[in-house]
Amino acid sequence: MIAYMELQTMLEMSPENGPLLPGRSPTANFRTHPFGATGIATYFIDERQDIVFIVSLQWL
Repeated sequence: MIAYMELQTMLEMSPENGPLLPGRSPTANFRTHPFGATGIATYFIDERQDIVFIVSLQWL
């Protein structure tokens, strides 16, 4: 749970720092970010509304 809270904090402060999905252009709004020991979040940055949507959470 702590790792997820840290992920949320990172997404609120600087979502553009997450790596791009493979094969996407540098200006793409879909990104990924690892969290915790084995988690990966995929999220979408809506710049018009200044909001981030978490699309997928995976624990491997």
